[in-house]
Amino acid sequence: MQRPNIALRDLRARLPALQAFITERGGEVLALASEWEVLRFKAQGSVHIVSREASGHIRYGGDSALAVQCWLGKLPWRGSDSHRGQPGKRLRSQNVRTLLARDGDACFLCGQPLGDDITEEHLVPVTHGGPDHIANKVLAHAACNKRMGHLSVMEKIRLRDAELQRTG
Repeated sequence: MQRPNIALRDLRARLPALQAFITERGGEVLALASEWEVLRFKAQGSVHIVSREASGHIRYGGDSALAVQCWLGKLPWRGSDSHRGQPGKRLRSQNVRTLLARDGDACFLCGQPLGDDITEEHLVPVTHGGPDHIANKVLAHAACNKRMGHLSVMEKIRLRDAELQRTG
């Protein structure tokens, strides 16, 4: 799949139409987790992200490039794969289970139990060249994940230490 041919400013101007395209086909538009994200959505059991790099270029995570390309080309696309048993959910569940076994049931930032509010946070953000690999991930509450955004690893650790000192 080639990168969609759309400039960042054009994508932002047409974002409501893209969001409608995603939701009309069974996807779910999610809240942005950082100022670098342009669009975050859940489709076919996985979360997909369109973000901007510091250079202003668009970065496509997951299958977001496919969704944008289908939207631009007026091609068929499905946001829901309920007819296929949702393999993406199985993968996400395995990632979460692995991270829970490795790190325990506490949010990386605030240290409180995660409960059902679990998101995966990249220590080195993908938009800054970090790998989308389990070794680069921790679990966090959605609000804590958003607070960490695209900070560097050291900034995230300092933020976590200050949060734990404040609450502990």
